Amino acid sequence: MRGTSGTDDESCPLTREPPLGILVIMGMHHGLIAATASQDDLLGELNRHVSRLSAGAPIDSLPSWIGGMQGRASELAMGEHNKRAYLFDPTFLLSGSPDMLVRMSASLGLIVAGGAETTSGSPRSSMTVSH
Repeated sequence: MRGTSGTDDESCPLTREPPLGILVIMGMHHGLIAATASQDDLLGELNRHVSRLSAGAPIDSLPSWIGGMQGRASELAMGEHNKRAYLFDPTFLLSGSPDMLVRMSASLGLIVAGGAETTSGSPRSSMTVSH
């Protein structure tokens, strides 16, 4: 993939190929939550506020999981890196609940959530930061 900057300068991020594992899609139709807590702590705190969520089978990669989502629109993807949890929310139900996220931050610490719907013709976006 080449950028539209008109240059092949490798120092320009628009002209470099994306690294393997990076998801490159047009438009956005999902929410994200990031927390300064472990995946288990985030899942436990979510379960205090919503119906019971449970961990499913591991996935190979987020791009391949998204590519096979047909008929599974209510599934979430969750991961952890450096003791910080990340949740991919294609439903916007969790990432678009600022009151719940603020309450959760009291026990988890910093939570950043956001999302956007740019593909349906009715664009919307949201962002919540709480500590």
